[in-house]
Amino acid sequence: MSYVASISKPHPMHQAVDARTILTGSAFSGALSHKRKHEAVEIAEALNINEPEAKLSDLRDKIQNHLNLNQTTLSVDPRFKGLYGRRRT
Repeated sequence: MSYVASISKPHPMHQAVDARTILTGSAFSGALSHKRKHEAVEIAEALNINEPEAKLSDLRDKIQNHLNLNQTTLSVDPRFKGLYGRRRT
């Protein structure tokens, strides 16, 4: 008698999200106001904002502006959705 293991495959959408997160790095979360310079630079680079020499306050403003302008897509992106505050209902 032979046994065949039944392995369920992950949903394709979850598989793509997991692969993208693994390939591109970890997810970002928390308030920008609590980020240190190196953390803000890392977030900025992930958003294609390449200004590592900018002052921290300016970098936070640029990141926040980018997050606001691209909220529709970034708020559901696994890497960036943690940067959006939780909404109370």
